[in-house]
Amino acid sequence: MFKKTESDQPLTDPTKINQDTSVEGEIVSKNDIRLDGNFTGKMTTQKKIVIGKTGFFSGKIICKNLVVEGVIKGEATVSNSTNLFENSSFNGILSTQKIGVEEGAIFDGNCITLEESKAPDLIRGAKMKEESQSFNATPKNPDSIIPKELEAEEVDENITEN
Repeated sequence: MFKKTESDQPLTDPTKINQDTSVEGEIVSKNDIRLDGNFTGKMTTQKKIVIGKTGFFSGKIICKNLVVEGVIKGEATVSNSTNLFENSSFNGILSTQKIGVEEGAIFDGNCITLEESKAPDLIRGAKMKEESQSFNATPKNPDSIIPKELEAEEVDENITEN
């Protein structure tokens, strides 16, 4: 389930943010990204993101593979695998196809496991989503949100609980 060799693979022409460096903003890269400093914002790549032992990330991540040795607070959408190593910390929402958690890692949040056959091209999808126009999230018919049979069940449960 958890492959330690994942972290040992060399990064291909990585974008690096070194220790003692703090950055705010957005990074979009076609290459791997390695964070050993502090980053607040959004990171997107079609490849791997590595949060090193001294790395701290706050914001939103979209990538193919995620390796966490440091700290993440926020949201991560990973189309393939996520690995949380010993002493790492993830606090937020994780959507991933595969997850490995080493003993000593901290995971505090929600995890949505994507099916292999249904794992979308998240990079392209996220870009299209951002480029699309905003829409009104309020439905024309609010009653269409909850089926009538569910509403009746909730009412019945509430009555029996009191």
